[in-house]
Amino acid sequence: MKFPQNILSLWKSNRSDMRRPQVQRSLRTESLEVRALLAVSGTEPAIVGTVFVDNNGNSQLDTGEGIQGVSVRLFRDDGDSTFESNGSDVQVNSLQLTNSSGVYEFDNLDPDASYFVEQAAQTVGGVGLTAQVSALLRPGVAGIVIDEFTTSQSSQATPSAPNPTETRVLASEAIGGQRDLDSQWNAGSNTFNVESNPFNSATLQVSAGPGVDGLATIVWDGVDSVDNQISMGLNGVDLTAGGNTGIMLRLGAEPASATLTLRIYQNSDSNFSQATVTVPQTSGGTASEFVVVPFSTFAGNVQPSDVDAIRMTIDAGTAATDTEVAVIGAIGAKVANFRNDRRTDLEITKTDNSTSIQPLQDLTYTIRVSNLGPSDVQGARVVDNFPSSLTNVRYTSAPTGTVTGHTPTGTGNINDTINITTGSALTYTVQATVAATATGTIENTATVTAPAGISEISLSNNSATDSTAIVQPIPASLSGRVYFDVNNNGSKETSEPGIEGVLVTLTPQAGGTARTTNTDSAGAYSFTGLTAGSYRVRQTQPTAFRDGAESVGIGAVRGEATANDEFFAELASGNNATVFDFGEVRAAISKRDLLASAFR
Repeated sequence: MKFPQNILSLWKSNRSDMRRPQVQRSLRTESLEVRALLAVSGTEPAIVGTVFVDNNGNSQLDTGEGIQGVSVRLFRDDGDSTFESNGSDVQVNSLQLTNSSGVYEFDNLDPDASYFVEQAAQTVGGVGLTAQVSALLRPGVAGIVIDEFTTSQSSQATPSAPNPTETRVLASEAIGGQRDLDSQWNAGSNTFNVESNPFNSATLQVSAGPGVDGLATIVWDGVDSVDNQISMGLNGVDLTAGGNTGIMLRLGAEPASATLTLRIYQNSDSNFSQATVTVPQTSGGTASEFVVVPFSTFAGNVQPSDVDAIRMTIDAGTAATDTEVAVIGAIGAKVANFRNDRRTDLEITKTDNSTSIQPLQDLTYTIRVSNLGPSDVQGARVVDNFPSSLTNVRYTSAPTGTVTGHTPTGTGNINDTINITTGSALTYTVQATVAATATGTIENTATVTAPAGISEISLSNNSATDSTAIVQPIPASLSGRVYFDVNNNGSKETSEPGIEGVLVTLTPQAGGTARTTNTDSAGAYSFTGLTAGSYRVRQTQPTAFRDGAESVGIGAVRGEATANDEFFAELASGNNATVFDFGEVRAAISKRDLLASAFR
């Protein structure tokens, strides 16, 4: 910490009325959501803080959570204690960017002003930040008040009488609840006066008559009744609590500078640390200067974190100097941290573009996971547990943008933990077969879940359910005839007889057991109870005939004669394919057959 004049930092006040500065007596730290104690690299009064993303969701600033490069602005309050972005609260200093630890700092501020710090809405390092404004900050207000001098008390020393004994007064505004005050005349022919709150001024005034050299001593050591002895009644108060780094005073002197010495004690009056400063000259000797005495400038073994008593002495010197002190207290940079959730909107959709399906048919799902932003996400979980009504589940996944951690090719349930940047997406293509015994409706839900530390803007799009009704197939059938095509025109006419006992075989193209039947007395054959699919139908050529023309029937999705004595037929659920006929022609007639037929 750097302070001018080695141990003293002074800030001029622009206010004319400094006798009753506005002091928040009980203020320790501002009422902010999260805070951390930070050292000031510049000069106080100062405002510091950390912009961080709460990655683990514990609402605390942890190592590594600070965000570098966040824009932070400082605004001076116009006096109404309300942040206004319409120009009433004027931005002071330049915009700052947080450092590698997420820290910002505004220092050397006006001790009599109040400020707001704004974190603007922005996206930094893949993290979407919403606009936030700190509570009202008063960097010139003591974090721990030692005294405000609002309780009246006086002591007078004269050359004609012994120096008076120490005066004590219970004072609620004083640390420890009591102030001990003593005036000591050293030289001169006039009186030396020390008063607290004269004329309700809320100040400590030290008045030396012309030519008088005197010494004022003020002690804060708790409530006691012992004269001229420092008690250890503050019981180890920690003046550094809340991030305080020194003791501040509002003071001034006239016509010359006075000397002020501060001591902090621990255990006994012989164990102390001490710092001495020069009281600045001010117009009228009013308490219009702001002075900070850093703890680092105190010489001695006593630490400011364990203090049993405090003493302040003011030496008027020989110039008849009048001195005024308005307030004394421990001070440090005011801290305004900005906690940010990683906010984003993960979305998942799922469709199979089908409202119904039959057992043994294939079903294809398209599942799409998207990061709608504004923050990148690491560790999002994508899950799809497929129901037992689906078998032979297999899938592929393909990213759009930057996605890692996904399974490119897999079987069975999906259970991926992925990293997905803002604007990126991951598409799963899932294929499955409906179980032969499946009934009812296939309900299938896919979900995407953000990891801890990620706040979802909307949870309504984190799951997607697709419903597909299972429709039991209507059996199909295929029938035809084997007949004697007398005129060999490829079409069965009424007078043309059927051929009995011909073997016809039906074979499913997708695999399965072939079925056979024999033509009846009319040459007819039939296969019933068929499921949708493709089939081959073949006859065994009857020996008494030679192959004629095959006649493709009606009622199938598609049919064709693919070879001698063979049909191909594609059947849909409920198809009744008919007149898939095999025509036969008579083989050459022998003389015996011809003679036999003549005598029939």
